[in-house]
Amino acid sequence: MAAGDVCLLLSCGHLLSAEQLALHRHNLVVHESALPQGQGWSPMTWQILEGAKRIPVTLFEAVAELDAGPIYLHQQIDLQGHELVEEWRALQAQATLELCLVWLDRYREVVAEAQDQLGEPSHYRRRRPADSQLDP
Repeated sequence: MAAGDVCLLLSCGHLLSAEQLALHRHNLVVHESALPQGQGWSPMTWQILEGAKRIPVTLFEAVAELDAGPIYLHQQIDLQGHELVEEWRALQAQATLELCLVWLDRYREVVAEAQDQLGEPSHYRRRRPADSQLDP
């Protein structure tokens, strides 16, 4: 696989067009939800605010539609409930790295076993500064 064959999208704030996606053989996205549930923005933050103790992490192929591409790999992040933002972001980074390394190490097998997303999608809206305001 050549250097320009893969594009990895992390914390991407906008959708790529079909023309942009066509520039690479694979456009990988790591997303912290059990897709198609939790499509959209800041899924890990929203799930933590909902009280989740286990956060699914999904590696999938980007398509022009938001968070809708075929799924390659899954992993879980387990939280104790006391983690501060830096701690859960470190867990998020570790899970992302592990998924990407598995994808690279087992490329042919992983790509061959890609699965379409099944079920009714749900969506998280984009977080705004007001979403982080506390009401004393």
